[in-house]
Amino acid sequence: MNSGFEFLSPGNPANMCIGRTTTLMGINLGGCEMGITTIGRMGTEIWGLTFAESADSPWMSLREDFGYGADESVLIKFGGHIRLAAPCTGNVGTPTNLLEFMNASPELLVNAIESCTENSGFLVFFTPDTAREWENRYGFETVQQLQDYLYDNALYTKGEWSSHYAFYRMSQRAAKNERGIRKINPDHLDLPDDALIPILMEGPESVKVIVAGGGGNAWGWGTYFYHALKSTSIDKWR
Repeated sequence: MNSGFEFLSPGNPANMCIGRTTTLMGINLGGCEMGITTIGRMGTEIWGLTFAESADSPWMSLREDFGYGADESVLIKFGGHIRLAAPCTGNVGTPTNLLEFMNASPELLVNAIESCTENSGFLVFFTPDTAREWENRYGFETVQQLQDYLYDNALYTKGEWSSHYAFYRMSQRAAKNERGIRKINPDHLDLPDDALIPILMEGPESVKVIVAGGGGNAWGWGTYFYHALKSTSIDKWR
């Protein structure tokens, strides 16, 4: 499977065949009918959403994040409305400014996450070179450090949360959480409307970091439904 250049693009036989197979299973076994049971407002990049993560990463792999072995072959499914962004661009004025946009920055990533309206869970994509840059330049030596940073800095006011279309459902779930934990819990629900609370209602671990792509710097982000995550080891199928 392709985990390097153009890993989200069509053209690699293994990636495309698996993506096409899952699409046909949804149609023929799952009853997907365009506009009836499948009502994505703008559709989805079906052909580009099956890919492998890179082994060239300074951080633990996504499969290790899910509790599997470092050398284990694992299938991980993200469900929901996954939105991907192209590498960040902006007004480049100086070489330093250019480097910032190529590699992003923790502040830019926080801004990107705060722009998402579907905030059940977040995906962050780094090329291997960008992941190493974040390790060396910003001191994120582990995925957990990055997850904790985003939890502490990506914030809405309680009033903004209250105006979210899914707040009632989210607050019901949050009300059952223990106080004091790193998830949205009754401590947050008791705050006034102008108080800042984390966007990551499911906690730091709801950020899933994926390292993939070719040489050079690029990054992107998206969202997923946290409770729709599924994973399984596929070594036993070999």
